Amino acid sequence: MGKLTGKTALITGGSGDIGKTTAARFVAEGGKVLLVARDSARLQAACDEIGSSACHSMVADICDSEQVAACVRYAGEKLGGLDILLANAGITGPTYPLEDYPEDAFEQVMRINVTGTWLCLKHALPVLKDNAGGGSVIITSSAAGLFGLADLSAYVTSKHALTGLMRTAALECAESDVRVNLVCPGPVRSSMADAVGASLGMTAEEYEKVVSPTIPMGRYATLEEVAEMMLFLASDNSSYCTGSIFPLDGGKAMH
Repeated sequence: MGKLTGKTALITGGSGDIGKTTAARFVAEGGKVLLVARDSARLQAACDEIGSSACHSMVADICDSEQVAACVRYAGEKLGGLDILLANAGITGPTYPLEDYPEDAFEQVMRINVTGTWLCLKHALPVLKDNAGGGSVIITSSAAGLFGLADLSAYVTSKHALTGLMRTAALECAESDVRVNLVCPGPVRSSMADAVGASLGMTAEEYEKVVSPTIPMGRYATLEEVAEMMLFLASDNSSYCTGSIFPLDGGKAMH
């Protein structure tokens, strides 16, 4: 029997690298997943890649309250309930010095990364609290939520904000056996890291060569390592973990 047998997870940012890799890991452990993302083509490709009848998808914008509510209803009505929320959707935004950062770009990053995550919790928590066995909420933050990064003021600010959101939710949910935790990946070998490098005029390989020496373990995380952390927090193995921040950064936050 798998670690998630009989459980259903809603995963936002489901078409991205972390979302679909984690979904595949959840399915391998007996869970059902509902992948949510805005891009229907990428979402379908993610489901096709996972290749399981336990993988479902729904196109939605997490910044739209009604669409988020519809995703939660779908999980309950079509998949038999909701046990796990992986609030994983997010964007990095452009790279500019703070004084040059475009106001509309700043607002977009905050809306997706913070307001969108808040809406997911707002609609999912009542369902999770009603579960006899409780549930698990995992919020994908970033090592950028543990320290500052030049030229990424919107991203860094949004990820710091998620810490406060997580801690508030954890306190409100503790009596209902709903655990709420935050994962802070450092650099991960993924399209998002490649996009940051590209915004700085570097290839993926060039950017990795620059970043890797700043990590005590000397390398990027793999997507599989991130998925294993998500699985731990989704499963009953983390039954006494709530209100916690889990760095997954090869020691980078120690700097």
